[in-house]
Amino acid sequence: MLAVEAAVVVFGAVLIFVVAWARTVSQPTRAQAFLSDFLKLEVGKASFEEAKVVAQQHGGIPWYLPDGSMQCTYQRCEFRFFFENKPLTSTHLVPYTGLIATIGVKDGVVVGRYVDYMRYAKRPFSYHVRETLLPPTGTPEWEALRHKIGLSRMHVDPSGVANAVSIGLEPSSSADQRRRAYALDLSCLSKLFGCGNPSAFFPHSIPYQGPPLQTHAETW
Repeated sequence: MLAVEAAVVVFGAVLIFVVAWARTVSQPTRAQAFLSDFLKLEVGKASFEEAKVVAQQHGGIPWYLPDGSMQCTYQRCEFRFFFENKPLTSTHLVPYTGLIATIGVKDGVVVGRYVDYMRYAKRPFSYHVRETLLPPTGTPEWEALRHKIGLSRMHVDPSGVANAVSIGLEPSSSADQRRRAYALDLSCLSKLFGCGNPSAFFPHSIPYQGPPLQTHAETW
């Protein structure tokens, strides 16, 4: 009797896990389709209407605004997009992995686009790409942002491998930098195994490995 009950419990647990995994299988494809449309929205050129189309097609929702209204307007808007390995991560057998992206609009024009790709595990990984218009030269805002342009390696281990990478782009960044920055392998959004090392998570074409200390480089 106990053996039967144990078998039923095991079968139920396996069934729940399989169902949870099945619901994440489409996430990499959905995220890749979004990223393709996301990259067509040129910062400084794409319109609010174009951003709204991407939001409608890929489940973007109005996000935090300074007035706390959570309502998008022509003057000010942020759309947030989520692609996560939920409910698979709820089983506590697979670490949380997510792609979270934001499109910023001001006065009817896309002024920024941001991507965060992260994995929370015993060894966590974080990858951030920020692409924005720079404020007028010489202003405090310009001083604050210009130091973020380039590639930063953070939380570097003794072998020189970074666990966190941040890339700052601007409209004048090269096409090659932009291509390499967004060359994400999104398969970790549904994988059960194999994403526990940086080579499986970070884009292969960026220098996430180097000296065993934090670094920042404007050219990479």
